[in-house]
Amino acid sequence: MFKIDKGIPIEKAQRQHRSKYPFHAMTQGDSFFTPIKPVTTKQRMGQLKSAAFQCSTHHPEWKFAFRQVNEGGIDGIRIWRTK
Repeated sequence: MFKIDKGIPIEKAQRQHRSKYPFHAMTQGDSFFTPIKPVTTKQRMGQLKSAAFQCSTHHPEWKFAFRQVNEGGIDGIRIWRTK
């Protein structure tokens, strides 16, 4: 059984969703590299695009570009903020 309380104010929601990717810290022209295993390229690209899309719902003016690259012999994906 639950006790019913009256007159208790609703607390402000404390939403702290943080991306593991640094999209919010980026300015136009910035980029970052994330290494990947070749077998996970499509999966990781999808995760990154989904995370960028989520970020751009709060900042519709922000745009990102994604490229599969090899840097120093390491396969990965580089993401740029273009707008």
